[in-house]
Amino acid sequence: MNRVRRTSGARLSEAGLTLIEMLIVLVIIGIASSAVMLGLRALGRDTAAEDEAIRLAAYLTLAVDEALVSRDPLSMVWTTSGYGFERWTGTEWQPAGTARLAKPHDLGPSVSLSRADGVADPLAISADGLGPSVALTFTGESPWHVAFDGLTGTAMPGATP
Repeated sequence: MNRVRRTSGARLSEAGLTLIEMLIVLVIIGIASSAVMLGLRALGRDTAAEDEAIRLAAYLTLAVDEALVSRDPLSMVWTTSGYGFERWTGTEWQPAGTARLAKPHDLGPSVSLSRADGVADPLAISADGLGPSVALTFTGESPWHVAFDGLTGTAMPGATP
């Protein structure tokens, strides 16, 4: 009978990595590389104007929905440093009925807001969407603009066309 003698004292089951250990290592490497890539993306550019443009486009669309539901006209009151929404109650302007719209929004020091046509009047928002189309520009490291057609706000990169 031929017997194979092991020269080392290690058991064969302890000689390498198991499949579970290898998968755990791969998951850890994947999570670490994802965190590094997200960090590098944030370091490479200032996203404040982009974030504000996307937020305002969503708020304008929400304001139209609020006007449809409440049957009250709304307006966006704005300055270069922020904006807020008000609703007409029949006798006076009051903060909008939805909590997100009622709270004034401050843009912060790195972003400013302007209207392409230079008009500084409040922006009228009604359920019928008959207001004029408006373009609002956010300036920061990279400019973004919001086009509002009376019913929907759309955020786009670049200066106002």
